[in-house]
Amino acid sequence: YTVDQEFALFLNYGRYTVEAVDESWWGPVIAENITFLPNTQPSLGLSMVEKRDCDAKVCYVSLSWSGAPMDLDLCIRSVDGIISSSTARDVSKPNPIKCVKVESAISEGFGPKTISITQPIGNPLKFKVYVLNKDAKAETISFLQCNPIVSMCIYTGVWAKFQVKKPEGWEKQLEESDRGQLCWHVCDLQVEQDAKMGDACLKTLEINKLMMIEPGNDGF
Repeated sequence: YTVDQEFALFLNYGRYTVEAVDESWWGPVIAENITFLPNTQPSLGLSMVEKRDCDAKVCYVSLSWSGAPMDLDLCIRSVDGIISSSTARDVSKPNPIKCVKVESAISEGFGPKTISITQPIGNPLKFKVYVLNKDAKAETISFLQCNPIVSMCIYTGVWAKFQVKKPEGWEKQLEESDRGQLCWHVCDLQVEQDAKMGDACLKTLEINKLMMIEPGNDGF
């Protein structure tokens, strides 16, 4: 998320696997089974974190997507409030969640949006991780079209990666509907205190559900 680069590939519509490799970076590395059709956005964003930026007690949650819509919001919710990539634009408001900080909030297509979570001291922290499709220009681009990817990177590399599950017949669904939902509920996340980030202190429950409303405080 610390360097903005763009590469052009000229491909026919179809299904592809995209891989990005750089020994000095952690990132999603590979995006599998990305489908490009006439009614999808023919582009893809990948968010990679430079290794020297990775603290052993920090988890980086990153969102990337295709060139449209111009803006998606990465959100992390706890019982204390909500941190979103749009929070970074309003410095007058205090940070509602301790140990959580917006690192990057590029809003010109592709992203990335990156939020860091530092290990808590004491009780575990529980979060809901989700993405909002609230484009400022009111572009109607569905999550099914813009290929969003949410990745969680720690000091050892990519710990988890999530992509929207496309239901059978989703292409026809786009033609017959209003093109999508407001919210993609990615997962529920729990972070516990430990010496370093890893499987011992990070736990996720994959939700991967498209919704018309934001997830509430239930389940905390």
